[in-house]
Amino acid sequence: MTAIAILSNPQHGIWVATDGAAYTRDDGIMRSIVTKVVLCPEWDCLITGRGRGGAAEDFRYRAQAADVSSFDQLIGEASDYAEDVEEAYAKICPDEAYEAGAGHFSIVICGFSRRREAFEIHTVSTRAGSIWNPLPPGVDPLPPFAVDHIQGTALFLPSPLSAAADRVGLTLYCGQPDFTFGDPALYVQRVVAACRFSADAGAGSLDQPSPYIGGFVQLSRIYRQPEQETVEGEPAIILDSRITHRWPDEVGEPLDPERGALPSWAGPSQHSPADPTGR
Repeated sequence: MTAIAILSNPQHGIWVATDGAAYTRDDGIMRSIVTKVVLCPEWDCLITGRGRGGAAEDFRYRAQAADVSSFDQLIGEASDYAEDVEEAYAKICPDEAYEAGAGHFSIVICGFSRRREAFEIHTVSTRAGSIWNPLPPGVDPLPPFAVDHIQGTALFLPSPLSAAADRVGLTLYCGQPDFTFGDPALYVQRVVAACRFSADAGAGSLDQPSPYIGGFVQLSRIYRQPEQETVEGEPAIILDSRITHRWPDEVGEPLDPERGALPSWAGPSQHSPADPTGR
């Protein structure tokens, strides 16, 4: 499972934190430590996702092969590329593994729309979901491969347990009015760290936390330069990414949430570990 935490400001930028653990579904054995973020400066966006490994990279490849030239075009055609990725994998994936969910994925696209002059988050998934419709108020079904424009400020996939949030000094956002995130870069990193300790909520679903969060925490940003700095009259959009914490997870061993110290940027913990060494 992948942990993705996103905060967005339509006029200033988007902050994204992800983990770096790739593992086998059945036993939780670490198989590799990988980035889960694809930076796409050619489209003023970054792509990440959950579920089947490599789906985000394959999605980008298919968009490049189709000569996509902008973020807005990418969003308009995202359903087609996601279907192409799923169809290609279905042809090579063993039937039993595919039926068990090995082919499922969700793509998250964060970028700057030059048409709407705003930073936006869009998702597309192989599974059906739901979408909030403000007029009239209610929840509507979202078919597989339909693109969903996320309207809120925050997107946490998954949202960590409150007890896990306490361990990393995180005040968890649950829709409270007048909630203050503070430093958005720090906040999204703490969400991913909290997801590592959220195994009690269950595993094996795209929508549930799992104990298989690890490897590292990667912080990525997409933001605009000051208004006076442009490229041929267009806003100058900057993308960057870095590793901010590494856990001592070993390839070939089960992922253990209790292995390693808390990140240096974690806040005061309210948790007392059973292990006196604080492992």
